[in-house]
Amino acid sequence: GPHLGPPRSRQPAAHPPPAARGAPCNSQRHLGRRPLLPGAAAIRMPRPCLPPPLVLLLAVAPLASSFRVPRPVARGKGLRMAAPTPIAGAGVASLKEVVGDYVKVRLDITDAEGAPIPGLLFDTGDVTFAIRGGGYLDCIHDIAGRLAPGESCDEVVASPWGEYQAGLVVELEHSNLPDGVTEGDTLRLFTGQKMRVTSLTPDKATLDANAPLAGVSARVRMEMLERQPNDVLETMTVATGCYWGGELAFQRTPGVAATAVGFTDGHQSNPTYSQVCAGGTGHTEAIQVLYDPTMVTYEQLLRVTWDRHNPTQANGQGNDIGDSYRAGIYYHNDAQKASAEASKRLEQEKHADPIATEIKPASTFWVAEDYHQSYLLKGGQSAKKDDATKIRCYG
Repeated sequence: GPHLGPPRSRQPAAHPPPAARGAPCNSQRHLGRRPLLPGAAAIRMPRPCLPPPLVLLLAVAPLASSFRVPRPVARGKGLRMAAPTPIAGAGVASLKEVVGDYVKVRLDITDAEGAPIPGLLFDTGDVTFAIRGGGYLDCIHDIAGRLAPGESCDEVVASPWGEYQAGLVVELEHSNLPDGVTEGDTLRLFTGQKMRVTSLTPDKATLDANAPLAGVSARVRMEMLERQPNDVLETMTVATGCYWGGELAFQRTPGVAATAVGFTDGHQSNPTYSQVCAGGTGHTEAIQVLYDPTMVTYEQLLRVTWDRHNPTQANGQGNDIGDSYRAGIYYHNDAQKASAEASKRLEQEKHADPIATEIKPASTFWVAEDYHQSYLLKGGQSAKKDDATKIRCYG
């Protein structure tokens, strides 16, 4: 995302969910001021970490999504149903404490009539993931939670991308639109929300803020190929500045089975995002990854880590300034410590300035609020393995 003016210091504020807050909290995530829609009614709302109140135009709900934070799963024979309680705010040494079994499934998704669904943002075919470890629709985790090895399922799930909401469709006079808009374009409001131009006449335009697949039912065919306890996975914890882009980079990495964003290396228990944003808790935004060591090595994941941030910048990344954006590698054992230190020495050879990325023992990882999990995937960016599309870090 573009840098908008000088870095801002953080200010404490209550942090409402996305439906109320529009654009995200951190200053650099505020997208450039693209052409707005001058005919829209304006309301005033507080926006955390930026000088409130801001004027939000076209106050519509955010794009519908059924992606959610991982949730605890009862493991073991006969106990495969996902528990209903989210883990946002949980403090863990490893996500293995709160996600389910590690599975390999054969997955196929079509619409209810069996036609292909365009624009899927996750892999199908033979795929591996930890149940409730993010990266897939809730219904996929739910179905996987019910299947034992050798079992299969073929069912239609109603609106897994969310219900279609007529209230998210508006009509505007054509003269109120930016120049050059055509039918099929997607407009990004300065709130960070997106609206598709679904029809355009000389007099008016129809704009739709529903997710492209909202209201579409999915036929899910799944065969459970392998299922094993998640203790076969290894844990990695890193901080690369804004955790949204870093999480998506790891989700795209083959061998990564689960991810979550949160906070680590602080001194306050159960910190909220607004508290970390305000400063004073000592935490940094972090990403925790569960990975299959038979498919990807810790050293390969360190390469992803170095590529996701400027290691010579201390206490911030880009225009995101403050110790809660400091970069770090937090090792879980002596082997990880040795690998991290060796990779730091190699990385230093590429830079004239000293590396500021800290290397420290892992401490409690506090899972961030639900709406931060898989944030860029929810916003329409692909989490398919080996996807090389540039990650747009701020929406």
